[in-house]
Amino acid sequence: MQAIIYRGLKVHLGTRAEAFQTLTNFLTSTGQHQVVTLNPEYVVLASKNQTLVEISERASLCLVDGIGLALAVRGFGALERYPGADLVPDLCAYCTTQQMKIGIVLRPGGLSTPENVQKALQQKFPDISADVWYEDELVEGRIQVYAPTLLFVVLGQPQQDLWIAKNLATFPSVHVAIGVGGAIDFLTGARRRAPRLMRALGVEWLWRLVTQPRRFVRVFRATFGFWYTILFQ
Repeated sequence: MQAIIYRGLKVHLGTRAEAFQTLTNFLTSTGQHQVVTLNPEYVVLASKNQTLVEISERASLCLVDGIGLALAVRGFGALERYPGADLVPDLCAYCTTQQMKIGIVLRPGGLSTPENVQKALQQKFPDISADVWYEDELVEGRIQVYAPTLLFVVLGQPQQDLWIAKNLATFPSVHVAIGVGGAIDFLTGARRRAPRLMRALGVEWLWRLVTQPRRFVRVFRATFGFWYTILFQ
């Protein structure tokens, strides 16, 4: 995949197939890889937080997840978005066939609980090996004992990316760690994805605003805040 620098952030361009192949190569490698799913909100936050810029620099893969960012970088090369809602089930299916363990770290108080995440995974992937925990003072020890190869972190941006950057080295079994935000809620059915037409038109943000009005600040930052940042800052 082609790596570019956009507003100080590393961004990888390419097709979904290329992204998936890169991820599966990471999973079968001997190293550790942080994968960042970049969206407009991340760009806005990174404009005021150098640590987020440094995380993108060190990350093995920075995927575009967000129509605004996809439009902003389209002049640099070919790009297919790979949203977390598609990436998560794809990697779960792959790890199931390869008998790789998956670990999932959830934000306490989120829409999905460890119990209903486990139930959803078992329904969709009966042979999956996965464990799910809340992020607390015991989670690091639980991850070390379970020893997953793939780790999904569901703490929202930028907390999930900061958490991975801080803790990944303490989990030697983990080859790939990805912050996947609300993708787990789509998997469990706690949240509904935008209709296919709205996704095709790139107005998923409007669906989120209508269905989750309490996210107004985050939606505003990812839309109007993003375009203000790249045009005027």
